[in-house]
Amino acid sequence: MQYNKRDLEDLVPLLSIDQMENDLNKQLKVPSFSASAINGEGVGKTLKECLKLTLIALQKEFKWAE
Repeated sequence: MQYNKRDLEDLVPLLSIDQMENDLNKQLKVPSFSASAINGEGVGKTLKECLKLTLIALQKEFKWAE
């Protein structure tokens, strides 16, 4: 899960990461990252984790590398 627009805290009120985790990720409990598209912060980490989890799921589904 990616929490976007974290670079706008001076322009608009933002919920804290802890509050967003509690409100949005309480049930899923998936990896989460704060991010800013303007400066790229967190974007690479989010993509890397998504790719990793996708490959793990594909390995299980297609029984690769057993």
